[in-house]
Amino acid sequence: MLKLSYSAAEKLTIIADAKALSCCAAARKHGVDHSMVSRWINNEEKIKNAPKKNKSIDSGKKSQYPEAEKILKQWILEHQTYPGADSKFRATNMWLF
Repeated sequence: MLKLSYSAAEKLTIIADAKALSCCAAARKHGVDHSMVSRWINNEEKIKNAPKKNKSIDSGKKSQYPEAEKILKQWILEHQTYPGADSKFRATNMWLF
């Protein structure tokens, strides 16, 4: 499973490796995309000024409807366990169109 969130301390460690090795080598070593490492290098000052365990730097857009999302999540979980549900069905990108 991919790790989607990194603390400021982890980012600084990866930045240091990128400066010592290369951006791509550090990305491979830590299992992240090289573009993410490049972005962290560009935002190094911002990351240095953040609390070491803070994961909210450039963490993305916050939900506009958190209560509706909770209700939707509950509905999905209830219907996934429905006895008539097809457990072998796997959606692909083509189902979105």
